[in-house]
Amino acid sequence: MLHQDNNYQPLTKNIRLANGTKINYKSGIVELPSGKLTTLHEGDYVNSAGSIVFATPSSAAAARHDTIGTNAARFEQYVERGKVVPLSDLQAQLSRQSQQLKLMEQKVRLLNQKIDLLSRQSTPPDTRQLDQQLRELDQQLQQLAK
Repeated sequence: MLHQDNNYQPLTKNIRLANGTKINYKSGIVELPSGKLTTLHEGDYVNSAGSIVFATPSSAAAARHDTIGTNAARFEQYVERGKVVPLSDLQAQLSRQSQQLKLMEQKVRLLNQKIDLLSRQSTPPDTRQLDQQLRELDQQLQQLAK
């Protein structure tokens, strides 16, 4: 089964993960990048990083070809670590970064105008309006950064 976007669907073709791990969808045989072959048992799975997660101690022992003492083997529950970020949070972050970029582009334009004014005149020009606009942009940028 392929688990993607909280949906499960049967595999219909062999899979090669980014790290080189190959999964045969018909036989459940997994070939690791090292060349080692392992057969998945009921409940076992391969995570997106290419690591095999065994459902039971006996399936882990079978993968090691260990037939002695499989019942005595102790395994801690596997917990896949990593933060799952909801799509809505990613979209909000992208929107905030887009707004920051637009404000920074405006700031660059205003600073270029100010530089142009200051470089053209021998007496200092009145840049109070530009300075006020720059302060407002800085405040908006600070608010977005929070």
